[in-house]
Parts: sequence; structure tokens; C-alpha cells
Amino acid sequence: MEATPSERMELFSEIWDLKKYEEFSQIARDTVKELSERIKAIDERIGLSRAKIGELAESVKDKDNLEKEIKGMDAQIVELEKKKSELEKKLGGFESLLKEIESARNLKAQAEQELKTIGSVHGSLLSNIERFKKVVKNRDAVLKKVEEEKEKEKVIGELEEELSGLNIEVNGYRDEIDSLRIDFQKKTDRIKEQEKAIDSEISKLRNEQIRINEGFTSLKVKEEKLRRMSLDAEKLKGLRCHPEVDLFYVNEKCIFIKDAVEAKRMIPALEREINEWREVLEKKDSGIQSEIKNLEEKKSEIESKINKMREELDNKISSLEKELNIKKAKAKEVEERIKGIRLELSGLREFTKLAPEINLAEQELPKLIEEEKRLEERSGEIMAGIEKRRKEIEALEKRLSVKEEVENELRTISSQLADISRRREEVVKRIGFIEAGAKQIEELKNQIEADEKESEEIASKKAIYQTLEEAFKQIPYMLISRSIAVVESKANEILSLISPNGLRVEIKTEKMTKTTKKMRDEIHLIIHDSDGEKPYKFLSGGEKLMVGLALRLGIGRTLLLRRGTKVETLIADEIFGPLDEERLQSTMEMLRLLRKIYGLVVIITHIPETKSLFQTKLVFSKTNNGSSVKFEYD
Repeated sequence: MEATPSERMELFSEIWDLKKYEEFSQIARDTVKELSERIKAIDERIGLSRAKIGELAESVKDKDNLEKEIKGMDAQIVELEKKKSELEKKLGGFESLLKEIESARNLKAQAEQELKTIGSVHGSLLSNIERFKKVVKNRDAVLKKVEEEKEKEKVIGELEEELSGLNIEVNGYRDEIDSLRIDFQKKTDRIKEQEKAIDSEISKLRNEQIRINEGFTSLKVKEEKLRRMSLDAEKLKGLRCHPEVDLFYVNEKCIFIKDAVEAKRMIPALEREINEWREVLEKKDSGIQSEIKNLEEKKSEIESKINKMREELDNKISSLEKELNIKKAKAKEVEERIKGIRLELSGLREFTKLAPEINLAEQELPKLIEEEKRLEERSGEIMAGIEKRRKEIEALEKRLSVKEEVENELRTISSQLADISRRREEVVKRIGFIEAGAKQIEELKNQIEADEKESEEIASKKAIYQTLEEAFKQIPYMLISRSIAVVESKANEILSLISPNGLRVEIKTEKMTKTTKKMRDEIHLIIHDSDGEKPYKFLSGGEKLMVGLALRLGIGRTLLLRRGTKVETLIADEIFGPLDEERLQSTMEMLRLLRKIYGLVVIITHIPETKSLFQTKLVFSKTNNGSSVKFEYD
């Protein structure tokens, strides 16, 4: 298939390793794009900075008005501070009054506390006086009650001793009842163990009886079998044609006769077996029933014994409980008597507890009466002092009443000061923001200047990379243009050697487009021979082979020339096209002529018809063990 002009240009680019210039051009193009984006970003930043400068410039205009407002506020603050100072001096004058009031209140509180203490002591004193008067008044009655108390305490001691004895007897009866019950429980437990053993033995015998009943059931099955066999034997009555009558009777096919005869023969043995088995089972059953009866009689005797023991126990416990109840009733009676006497003692002790105080009361009562009189006088003095302090406090508080008005006025002025100070701080903050804005304007202007300078530098760098991009585009074309002349010369040298009709190739590297009228990078081949110029597509197969081979060899020799290398060997792979005699001869002639340039010419082919054209052959063959190679010579 013939290559297009563009494909030829692509081929030359690969041969001369010109792709790198496309990469360089792409790098320059990408750099130009990146720099353009940076310039765009800087321009946007400059636009934003200028807009911000416009906004900040508007706010800077308000600075003078705000500074005037601060001066007015400062004058108000000075005036209010002056008033506040005067009011604070007035409040300072009230401090001495407050101290006097506080002192008077403390003295009044101390007096009230002393009065309270005296009141508490006076109350206790009156209580003792009253009690001592009562003790002295009831002296004889109290002494009499003391004697009665001693007598009743003696009676209580005797009754408590009697109650203790009764309680001991009650506990003895209870212990005896508990002992009887425990002893009864032990005896009944031993007897119940015997009863349990009897129940176990009866259970075993009943299990054995169940097995005997199962034997009787099996016996009934045999009896039923005997009954059926007897019925079969009855069928032989009245018959004379059977083995027992006719010894020469043979009728193997008559099942009826054979079953009847067999049944009659087996009946005696089965009857004996049934009778013997029944006798054994009845004997065992009778023995087991007798044993069960004896065991049940023993069990009944045990239960009777337990009932008798329980009855005896109940009688004993009943007798003991009667005695116990009598003792408990007597003990309760004694407890009631003790309780009554103790109640009487409680009443007596209201008087007898005064006995130790009789002598004390007679000695202390005059002293207590004198002390009570002294406390009355002291209480009067303290109450007079409290009243005096109360009047002093009222007078001082009246003088202090105007303090609240001064405090209210001071609070109002303080509030006004705080409000003006707050508003002043806000204005100061606004001025600070304005000053910061002015500083920011300068910074933005400097930033704009720096950005514009940076933009100019980037634009200059961008122009350089645009120039590089265009240069890298043109370098491949320039190199190809220079090399193609050499390729054309080398190809025509080879054609002059191998072409019989004076073939010559001309290579052009550009062509005007029909639409845009611009030059396009392409490679066009123009062929000349002895008849003149002709298109490549009108060449014969042999001519195309010669032109193609000459161009390939021309390119190769040009590359070798550039590298300063010489090659003496030519290797051609599959150069034969459609085969005919003329084509084969022309190809072989061309190869012989090429040996003038290359010392060794090697042809690689799979076409068997070409084998006879070569004197020396290296033949490759496939075998079961792989591939083999051998030399052949003609």
C-alpha cells in the first residue's frame, strides 16, 4: 500500500528523531498557557484591589466628623466626672453617720442578748424556787411516801423471785414436751423405714405377679391354638380315606387332610405343655399372693403400732400442757401484780424523788429568792438602756435619709458616664478601622504596583516562550529539508546503478493547500526516467521496488553518514512481490548490482520459488524437537 505525503513526513520525523521537538513545542505551549492564566489571575487581583481601594476611600471621609464627635464626648465626660466627684464627697460625709448607727445597733444587740440571757437564767431560777417551795411544803408527806416505796419494792422482789421459779417450771414442761415429740419422731422414723422396706418388697412381688399374668396371657394363646387344632382334628371324624385308615393312602396335594392329621398328632404334647405350665404359674401366683398378704398384714400392724404410739404421745402431751397452762396462768397473775405495784411505785416516786432535795431546799431557798430579786432589777436597767439606744438610732437614720437621693443621682451620672464611654469606644474603634483602611489603601496600591510589574515580567517571559514554540515547530521542517537533499542524492546514486531506464527520484517537502493557500508539511515523490516525469502510482512493480529500495537505502546511508559509520552488509526481508519470470530476473539483477556497494547481501524470504536463485542458502525447518538450521550450496 502506497504511503501518503503526510505519512512520509511522519516517517522521516521518526527516522531523524524529530518527535522531541514536538514535545519541546508542547512544553513551550503549556508554559505560555500557564503564564497567560497567571497574567489573568494577576489582572483579576488588581481589579479587586482597585475596587477595595474605592470602598475604603469612602469610609476615610468620615474620620474628621468622628474626631469632632469624640471631642464633644470628652467635654461631657469631664462635666459628669466633676458631678460624680462632688456626690462621692457627700456620700463620704455619711460614712461617720453609718458608723455611729452601726455602733448603736451593736450596743443595742448586746443589751438584748444580755437581757435574753438574764431571762433564761431568771426562768430557771423561778423554776427552782417553785420546786424548792413545793419540797419544803410537802416534807412530811414525802418522807411517808419514801417508807411506802421501800415496802412495795420488797414485795416486788418477792414476786419476781416467784415469777422466776414459775418461768423455770414452764420452760421445763416445754422441754419435756419437745423431748417427747423428738423421741416419738425417732421411733416413727425407724418404724417407717421398716414400712418402706415392706412396700419395696410388695412392689417387687407385684412386678413378679405382672410377669406371671403375662405368662397366663401366653398360656391363653397356647390354649387358643389347642382349641383351633382340636377343631382341625374333628374334621377327620367320619372320613376313611386318610393315612390312619389306609396305610397306602397318598394324597400330597390335599392340604385339608394333611393339616387335620398334623393337628391330631400334636394335640397330646400341647395339652401336656399347657397343663404343666398352668400348674407352675398357679403355684407361683398362689405363693406370691400369700407373701403379699403376709407383708400387708405386717404393714397394717406397723401402722397400728404408730397410731397407738401417737395416741400415747398425745395423752402425755395433753397432760403436760394442762400443767403448763396452769403454771403460765399463775405466772401471768404474778406479772399483773408486779405491774400494778410498779404503777403504784411510779406515782410514789413523783414524791420520793424530792427526798434528797429537802435539806438542800431548806438551805438554798432564801438565796434563790434574793438572786431572783437582783435579776429583776438588772432586767429593768437593761430595758431602759435598749430604749435609749432605739431612740438614738431613729435620730441618726432620719439624718441619713437623704443619702438615698444622693446615691440615686450618683447611679444616674455613673450610667450616663458608662453610656458616653461606650459610645466613645465605638467611635474610636470606627476611627481605628478607618486608619487601618487608609493603611490598607497604601498596601493595596503597593500591591497593585507589584502586580503590574509582575504582570509585565510574565508577559515578557510569555513572549519568549511563544517564540520558542514557533521555533520548535519549524526546527523539524528545517532539519528534514536539509536531510532530504542528501537522501535524494543517495537514492539517485543507487537508482543510477540498478535502474536500466534511468529512473531518478525528486523529493519535495511542501505543497500549497487548495483551501487556505498555506504551505503544509508533506513529502511528495516525483519520478523521472528516460521518458520524462511520471506519477509514482503509474510505475511498474519492478520500478516501485527499485524506487522503494533506493529510498530506504538512501535514508540508511544518510543516517550512517550523520553518525560517521560504514556498513558492508545489506539484509532485505521479504522484498519479492508477485512472482513472474521477468520480475524474478530483474530482482536478482538488482541484488547483484547492489553487491558493488555492499560486500554481503542477505535475503530473507518464505517463497519456495526463489530458493533456486541463490547459490548459498541457510535453511530453517521446524521439527518435533523444535527448529533446525542447515547450509545448502549449489
